[in-house]
Amino acid sequence: MILLNNQHRITEATYRFLAICFLVFSLEIFYPPIMKYFTLTKNLLFPITAFTHIFAHATITHFIVNMLMLFFFGPELESIIGSRRFALLFIVAGVFAGVGQILMFGSGVIGASGAIMGIFGCLTVLNPRMRVYLFLVIPLELWMITLLYAWYDIFYLEIGTTEVAHIAHLIGLGIGAGYGYRLRKSF
Repeated sequence: MILLNNQHRITEATYRFLAICFLVFSLEIFYPPIMKYFTLTKNLLFPITAFTHIFAHATITHFIVNMLMLFFFGPELESIIGSRRFALLFIVAGVFAGVGQILMFGSGVIGASGAIMGIFGCLTVLNPRMRVYLFLVIPLELWMITLLYAWYDIFYLEIGTTEVAHIAHLIGLGIGAGYGYRLRKSF
């Protein structure tokens, strides 16, 4: 996805989160045992993983997709709400999405997807008509893209055939949308 009217700049918090994710993914590649400090599980052997799981990713595809979404949509939201609010949303959505996923399904979880969906939810509420290119060629408004992602997660949550943390996505989306509605009153 590419934004149509993007005056793109990497803002402070977005840049930091991208850098942390890149560093953690590099560590995963060169020292795989480190994953025990990043995988959020129900037993909470390492409670810090409620936070650190956001920055780890299971595969190169998982990493690239999340980082592209953060790179393209993070600066848009951060320029609207500011770096502090953006960072707060990213962390809160990521933590609660991961915790919600393990409470409901019990298996380990890693990745920034819940935090990214928080960005989508908030940005959709604040700028629903923002134009983006889906697959680089199909112009759509952001609310349509967000609705497609939500439908995808609900559909696969129902049939349960993927290893994707669909409930984490939906929790992140809900937190982001709720935060967006709260912020919209102040803008």
